[in-house]
Amino acid sequence: MVCGAAMTLSGCKMLPRGSSNEQLLASRRMSLQGTDALQRGHWEEAEALFANAVKRSAVDERAHAGYAEALWQRGAFEPAIREMEKAAQLAEGNQQLLVRLGEMRFARGDKDGAVNCAQRALDRDRECFAAWALHAQCLRAQGKLEDALNSYHRALRGQAHSPEVQLAVAEIYCDTNRPQRALSTLATLADGYGPGNTPARVFQLQGIVQTQLKRYDDAVQSLVAAAERAPSVEVLKQLSVAQQLAGDTLGARKTVAEALRLAPNDDSLRQQLAQLESGTPRMASTGSDRMPN
Repeated sequence: MVCGAAMTLSGCKMLPRGSSNEQLLASRRMSLQGTDALQRGHWEEAEALFANAVKRSAVDERAHAGYAEALWQRGAFEPAIREMEKAAQLAEGNQQLLVRLGEMRFARGDKDGAVNCAQRALDRDRECFAAWALHAQCLRAQGKLEDALNSYHRALRGQAHSPEVQLAVAEIYCDTNRPQRALSTLATLADGYGPGNTPARVFQLQGIVQTQLKRYDDAVQSLVAAAERAPSVEVLKQLSVAQQLAGDTLGARKTVAEALRLAPNDDSLRQQLAQLESGTPRMASTGSDRMPN
């Protein structure tokens, strides 16, 4: 999420004249230009604009938040976090900035700091879906899966179509041996995209869960769809497993051969191809049909 993209300059015309207010207006004009640069992916331009905006006015939360995002994009993580901290302090009523600060801290391994941000945002607004999602992410990282599920569902109350949240819910259902709930969640997620727009990842997870349920033909169909949208060695491995379990040895051989073209030095693929060519029956599933981390 790029918070700078959501910035507005509403209310600037109501500011009284004066040197400090003129500086703030100039800062916000630069912030608006910086936001446009962020949206276009022009990170260096955005960083320069936001840096100048911060110099013009140290009390413009938009400038600090945008500067943080630009710094984050080029890997200056600690300075980015400091700028986002300033933005969140200046805009005490803006839960989104506090959540974004928590996301940055989580990404850098500061889970306690991330939890703190999520809780502070929820203390201000119990209906802040982004704060619930961050809270759930932290709980999941701590292995508290049931508590994480509860928080994820609170997030979905505020925003029903939330792909990252729905995917996380489906993965937790799978990890806790509730594959039917996982499939139901994934079906709802796919419906939210509309025909022809479902991402490969959704089809991949559907195929994994269907393999676990021994619905091998359905798994093949889902994983073929995933491979068509975003071919990868991981997806092709999962597809070959489903094909073999469904009894389609020839299809599995072709899929493994395709995967070997992408990863010619993968020993596990070479072993699988040799096993398929020898006609040795598949005795048990491998790690490729488990839910990925």
